[in-house]
Amino acid sequence: MLSNTRGEGKRTKPLADVAPKLASGKKNVILVLTDSMRRDAMGAYTKNSMARTPNLDKFTKSGVMFSNAYLCSFPTVLARHDILTATPTCTYKRWSPLDSGTLTLPTVLESHGVHTALIADTRVPYVTDPMPSRNFNYQRDFGYFYQVHGQGHDNLVTLPGGEVIRTENLPFKFPCDKRKLRDPDYAYKQYLKNVSTWNGEEYCFCAQSCTKAIQWLKENHAQQPFFLFLDVYDPHESWDAPQHYVDHYDRGYTGEEIRNPRYDYWRNYMTERELKHCKALYAAEAELADHWVGRFLDTVSELGLLDNTLVIHLSDHGTYLGEHGYVGKDFIRDRDTLKDDLGEKKVNEAMPLYPAICRIPMAAHYPGCKPGTVVDGLVQPVNLAGMVLDYLDIPKPREFTEPSAWPLLKGDVKSISDKVICSTALSDESFKLPRPTNRPTITDGRWLLVYACAGWADELQGHPHSDPRYPKRKCLLSGESLDPQLYDLSVDPDCSKNVFAANRPIAEDLHHWLKGYIDRSPMRVDHRKYFWDLEPGSRDAD
Repeated sequence: MLSNTRGEGKRTKPLADVAPKLASGKKNVILVLTDSMRRDAMGAYTKNSMARTPNLDKFTKSGVMFSNAYLCSFPTVLARHDILTATPTCTYKRWSPLDSGTLTLPTVLESHGVHTALIADTRVPYVTDPMPSRNFNYQRDFGYFYQVHGQGHDNLVTLPGGEVIRTENLPFKFPCDKRKLRDPDYAYKQYLKNVSTWNGEEYCFCAQSCTKAIQWLKENHAQQPFFLFLDVYDPHESWDAPQHYVDHYDRGYTGEEIRNPRYDYWRNYMTERELKHCKALYAAEAELADHWVGRFLDTVSELGLLDNTLVIHLSDHGTYLGEHGYVGKDFIRDRDTLKDDLGEKKVNEAMPLYPAICRIPMAAHYPGCKPGTVVDGLVQPVNLAGMVLDYLDIPKPREFTEPSAWPLLKGDVKSISDKVICSTALSDESFKLPRPTNRPTITDGRWLLVYACAGWADELQGHPHSDPRYPKRKCLLSGESLDPQLYDLSVDPDCSKNVFAANRPIAEDLHHWLKGYIDRSPMRVDHRKYFWDLEPGSRDAD
């Protein structure tokens, strides 16, 4: 038996043992993140939701809904960096550990007497590992940290009650042909060993993280002010909700259970019937997360915390379930087996970020807010740190570059941004070349541009296209053309018709904004020129 791993924060004892009880009337903040929760999975955001989410729907309707919330940096690790630093991570930092000199939200809060706590079953940003190089350390500055082990390729698993056991030698069984699964022989193999320990719904990771958060609140809610971040990995795959949840969506299914589908064009490896069941598995996982987060939110209400606490719910991104032919998100399979013209590992073939991925649920409840309020201004997770500080009357440090969403939430302003970017990493100090082929999305709320100027070994890369087997501006694995795409969300919210040719001036305006955004960002100066063309040979005048 191992003790549950804590983070490397300053506090090693329970909060109540190290801080005097503060006077009543303090303000608090609770942030709840459900990973990969699609906007259309929730009934509060659409009439025909994919899943039953009564608890999150109730919360959303009790406060203020952001109707135009978009991710900024993508996926998991970059999104947490956005939240904790109020800086758009995608322009200068890849999927990587928290840098030692980076100022974070919990550091600022602790310096102003706010107790901070992080409870998570999400693994990679917070994993604690004997190998320091594998510790991403995003829990670093929280005063209290509790990790529910078992997600991904963690070889530890947390059991209800807090016991942690090793699982690398446990038996497992693939739920389907492993060729249909993402990373079957490493991360998913280990994950299956972890879940082989389950013996009831309370073993599910989201159940454990929400139960721990409930316990933390009951024991520490009087120690105010506090900031509690509950990071729940569900409904991210693997989709392992108990069968009674699945039966709500696809009762009687007898085919293969593709619970952790590989990121690819779905027709390459599954049938329409299997895709339908994947949607049911996802919906069941979303309902499972809603049930346990709902228990946590009920506790928040029962303890009277809604009277002085800003409570926020959001997701970091969605996931494709057949839209545009994709299942999953980010990169398609086998990317590690290929090299580019410079011999660098990984061809950067990212899936475009259409609304099923980049438009996210986000809502907040604060004391005195008007239930059912809908805010239409653009907002992103990178605006949350400023909102937290504004609510707590703490000055925003200059390192936090993005505007606060607090004036937007209260209705004091109609907009804090006229356009936003949604992207995976475009640049990093370690990159020989930037990654414009990662296809950032830029939107003003009506028009959405998928930028894809430089193809693999394209002329913008500044070196010859040496492999005659592949066209210059085609994705290596999918054959998709890397051309810019423009969509009118007012008539085409699912981005089914590219209207770039007929509306080029609009695309140029969005691209011009992108160039200015990059020029103001921390991106390496020598990388910025690769984003200056809307199309090869179409250099825009500044």
